[in-house]
Amino acid sequence: MRLYDNCNNLLERRSDKPIFPEAKPITFNTEMVRAILDGRKTQTRRKIKTQPKMQLAYISAGYKAGMWRYPNKNVCDVSGWDEKYRRTVDLSTEDESLYWKPPFHAEDILYVKETWADVKNKDWTHKRYTYLAGDTYFYTDIGYKSVWRPTANMPREVARIYLKVTKVGVKRLQDITAEECLKEGVLDALILAKKGETFVKRIFFKTWNSLIKNQV
Repeated sequence: MRLYDNCNNLLERRSDKPIFPEAKPITFNTEMVRAILDGRKTQTRRKIKTQPKMQLAYISAGYKAGMWRYPNKNVCDVSGWDEKYRRTVDLSTEDESLYWKPPFHAEDILYVKETWADVKNKDWTHKRYTYLAGDTYFYTDIGYKSVWRPTANMPREVARIYLKVTKVGVKRLQDITAEECLKEGVLDALILAKKGETFVKRIFFKTWNSLIKNQV
């Protein structure tokens, strides 16, 4: 994914006029939003609810196009086929009928849902929106600290960050490389150079486990 637009300069736009009406929502915590704005985060991973037993194949044509399924046995065992698609486990008839639908596709536009607040004027009318990833402590004109609102309650019209999906794939989390950990925005390249791959991957998995725990 890549940063498509950062709309910080459009905080006064009309709330009933979203910039990209076709955009889909994606949620990030405050730390990851800062990594996106810094240009450090260009990848994100989402857990597949029904965990596949082996590598999935992408369907590029037909009425199931854009989805994943287990590779056809008669095809994946042919000489010259990519080794990662060869059958490594026995699949049941039920397994063979499973399909996985990705939440996003290449070229999709996403709007980031983040922790936000509605700053008021003295007469309690709307003044502007502000975001925890940018403002750590602030007061409204009436002298009271504005209330931070959770990401789940953020409407599309309030979004300031838009992302464009460049590629979608399925991969075992344990196969992530140190370079991919950096693209997740957890650490920067200097840490990799100083601490090494093992340290970088350990920090990534610690962050991942904490995020998954909070989603349970």
